Amino acid sequence: MNWIELEKSVPPPRAEEVVNLLCELINIPSVTGTEQQIAEFLVGRMRELGLESRLQEIEPGRSNAIGVLRGSGDGPALVFNGHLDTATSGRIEEDYAGLGEVVPGNLPQAYIKDGHVYGLGAYNMKGGIAAAVCAVGTLAKSGVKLRGDVIIAAVAGESEKAPVDGALRSFRGPGYRGGGVGTRYYITHGPVPDMAIVCEPTALWVTNADAGYLWVKLIVKGTGGRPADRGARTAVSAVSVMTRVVQAIEAWAPEYRDSHVFDSGIGKIEPTVNVGAVEGGFPFKASYKPAVCHIYVELRLTPSMRPTLALDELRIVLNRLQQDMPELHYDLEVYASNFPSTVTSPETRVVQTALEMQKRVLGEEQNNPPSRILHFWNDTNVFRQHGIPAVMVGPGGERDVSLVFEPGQHVAIQQLKDAARLYTLAAIKLCTLSRAEALD
Repeated sequence: MNWIELEKSVPPPRAEEVVNLLCELINIPSVTGTEQQIAEFLVGRMRELGLESRLQEIEPGRSNAIGVLRGSGDGPALVFNGHLDTATSGRIEEDYAGLGEVVPGNLPQAYIKDGHVYGLGAYNMKGGIAAAVCAVGTLAKSGVKLRGDVIIAAVAGESEKAPVDGALRSFRGPGYRGGGVGTRYYITHGPVPDMAIVCEPTALWVTNADAGYLWVKLIVKGTGGRPADRGARTAVSAVSVMTRVVQAIEAWAPEYRDSHVFDSGIGKIEPTVNVGAVEGGFPFKASYKPAVCHIYVELRLTPSMRPTLALDELRIVLNRLQQDMPELHYDLEVYASNFPSTVTSPETRVVQTALEMQKRVLGEEQNNPPSRILHFWNDTNVFRQHGIPAVMVGPGGERDVSLVFEPGQHVAIQQLKDAARLYTLAAIKLCTLSRAEALD
């Protein structure tokens, strides 16, 4: 039986099943470092759907949830990958510095409004996990016989986080071990896939390349001390010096972006520079000029860039500023380098299948996905770094960015439904092939 005939025998996943599962996932808090409970829940749910499922422990209190729908063994193994961890916690004392007000859509409490599911993780990326699990569960319930295995790898620790010693405190422990640790553990401990579909939010755009990144701690040193009395030596405030540094970096950012644009054959990566945090001084002692100030800078990378190249360009900016500011003394420390940025050929079977099924589901051919979709780092890079062709397509985000909804994370129910159908069709198409056909 060919894949078209098989498709007719498999009903579309029901939207209410995807929505219900997503709401259950949202309601289980799972900030990075605390993924055990949600992994245990998902293993149980996948078992109920007819999949072989198990926990895959990464470290105490953190596990991946693995589910497998077995094929006959002579076809390709396809994995649907997504992360269980959320970047923020939903607690104002932890999230305020980054988010400001913690609105209902950023709490681990699901609700439905205006055709959207809201709640922490709805967008990034429990919506994609719910759609993939329901898609593979539908295949299992249908009794369809495939040649290749279909795998769910719902992983811990994807969110872009890294341990670092700050000026005011240190950020260490499981809560800061992100950046792909769950998927790296899965790939090196099995079940090993031949190809991957990563279900990150792309508003159902299909992408074949993603950025890497370099994170740099930049330390500026002044002299500190109390503001000088008239005629006394003037203390040099590291915060005042750093203000000029931040302005210089932000003025350079467009030049960096424009000089490193990368065309993947499907879309373009436009790498950015971002100052993500500032630390310095004594918050409890505003009468004192700080002697030390830190900023934390991200340099996005494309597949044609080395991290040392980006770092050299940053040094040129700082050294140029130093010529005008002899009081500028700085140190650079790289504390995360998640590279290389990677690309899968547009002609690869998994990419072509994702594009084909997207067109079947949405009724239109993809044309020029926005660069913001290819800007983010995600686990497709981890798969490609291990020689596994990967593509990203998932629910979440709006194709029409002018649409305004309530603040906080949300995903459209229609996108959840379309994603689940797209995943079902892609699994049928790819896993009815022989391994040689799928990887030609």
